[in-house]
Amino acid sequence: MPKNVIDAIENAFDQEKASVLINALKDTLDTLQKKARDQEVLIKAKIKDEILNGLVTRDVFQSEIKRLEEKIDQESEKLVIKIDQKGEKVKNSLIKWLIVFFVAQIAVFFSIIQMLK
Repeated sequence: MPKNVIDAIENAFDQEKASVLINALKDTLDTLQKKARDQEVLIKAKIKDEILNGLVTRDVFQSEIKRLEEKIDQESEKLVIKIDQKGEKVKNSLIKWLIVFFVAQIAVFFSIIQMLK
């Protein structure tokens, strides 16, 4: 307790009563300070727990990243397969059209030869 508070209590009461009152006040202050420290420790622990519960651990984060990378790889492979399939369809279609145009050209060529004879 501050010296001026002790002096004020001693001036207001006789020495014996002041001593009892000062000791009671000191005990009360000590108890309140201890309770405040205990509560501070509990509050810090609760805050820490809440923060840790809200955070993702490094292992969980890395495993989630790995899972996402695998998913992206799978989807990329599917896209490559689809693109290859579409490419094959276009290539086959072009070959068919080239054959049709070639046959048509030959037919036109023979028609022209027939007309020239």
